[in-house]
Amino acid sequence: MSVRRRILLAALAVGVVGTLVVLIWSAGEKDAKPKLEFTLRGYTTTTLVPAGNNAKLATITVTNCGDHPATLERFSILFESERFEPLHIASRERTNIAPGHAYTMTAIVYIDSASGSGLDGFGSTTDKWRLRCYVDRPTLANKLRRTLQRVPWIGYRVDPTNGYGITSDTFTQ
Repeated sequence: MSVRRRILLAALAVGVVGTLVVLIWSAGEKDAKPKLEFTLRGYTTTTLVPAGNNAKLATITVTNCGDHPATLERFSILFESERFEPLHIASRERTNIAPGHAYTMTAIVYIDSASGSGLDGFGSTTDKWRLRCYVDRPTLANKLRRTLQRVPWIGYRVDPTNGYGITSDTFTQ
């Protein structure tokens, strides 16, 4: 086989693979935003060890009301003051929620600033607040994007997945 034929076949293969990737990437649903429902189950107070700070925890159930799975990536608490101020919570393990299923979680809505503990207080025992979940849909395009991000020579060129920020209604304490 001549060199020209090899180059032609290689270019044809790259073209076919590129076309398939574009078709798969664009085949996703146009309205892919997950539908979540938030239910406040109650509050618990506890003492954080070893700092000794008192904390107030909210127990929330997040239900996937959509027809497709959703992946909870991280969340933040928005406290009401003059406007809702975000408190970003560190990322946790990615949690998959199947359609019609729920995930129950706890979130800290208040920590007092105990003297000598070294921890600053945040939140309020009386302010209203909202929960914002950052959710990703496990579509083929998003899976491919995450896989390509791990490839050393092209990963930095691939944009991160476009997650959805879904905010609950206001909860009162």
